[in-house]
Amino acid sequence: MIRACTEADIPFVMEMGRKFADEAGVTDAVGWDDDCVEALLRTLIADHILMRGDRSIIGGIVFAHPFSGRKVFQELFWRSEGFEGIKLLAAAEKQAADMGATRSLMLDIASMGDLAGLYERRGYHLAERTFIKEI
Repeated sequence: MIRACTEADIPFVMEMGRKFADEAGVTDAVGWDDDCVEALLRTLIADHILMRGDRSIIGGIVFAHPFSGRKVFQELFWRSEGFEGIKLLAAAEKQAADMGATRSLMLDIASMGDLAGLYERRGYHLAERTFIKEI
């Protein structure tokens, strides 16, 4: 069942999120701090989007884009270990639209395989790429 998360879901989301971060290379690239992630999840529950299914999670922020002022949904993480991932994404997009967002921005992490085809089938198009290095 897909639904909005509550604070009772934080341990589940932390577990799924850590798996995602480790597998995607996020932990190696930017690190992981349980206290920071937990604070982020509480903020998403209170003010943005944090949803879950039986074995899936999605979280992101809805904000006014600094270039246009339009509200956008920026996905921060999305993980599915089953077949409900697309339904979860659709539910997050709907919640974002209900919050006034007119665009949805999705991450495509290189180490997780090529998701471009999946995103394009859902109506997304490539807008930018992000590179990271230690400084």
